[in-house]
Amino acid sequence: MRPLYATDGASASSAPVEELASIQMGRVTGNSSQRTELLLRNALLDRLNPRGEPSRPLYRLDIVLEEFKEGAAITRSDEATRTNLVIAARYRLVDLASNQAVHANEARNATAYNILRADFGNIAAEQDARQRLSRELAEAIRTALASWLARPIVPRS
Repeated sequence: MRPLYATDGASASSAPVEELASIQMGRVTGNSSQRTELLLRNALLDRLNPRGEPSRPLYRLDIVLEEFKEGAAITRSDEATRTNLVIAARYRLVDLASNQAVHANEARNATAYNILRADFGNIAAEQDARQRLSRELAEAIRTALASWLARPIVPRS
């Protein structure tokens, strides 16, 4: 067993951190709000490329978001007092040398927030929920990509 971000000392590039830093962020699209797309993009940039966009990227990460809200905690008068916000991110990693997708996956997460009587409170609660989900999705995508990049490559015979 070997830690995901460990280096073997002989070659620091054996850790997927270097390869994560070589990923260029592509477009984030989908049926979600532009705010959610921007939050996820920025969270991924912070996690994949903390030193900024790579000057010579090896990969491009394209993401399509799907977002929906559903009422929860329904009262007897058929009013929701809580909302579940669900965001799914289908992503694919494209090798820029061949322009072929080399890895594709999906990350999905949900959170809930209370519906208040004040509109401002509802807006703030929903924005906070989006921000939390974006950070959690970015971390899930980063971990999945790091695991994929760290996989042993077996030569074909």
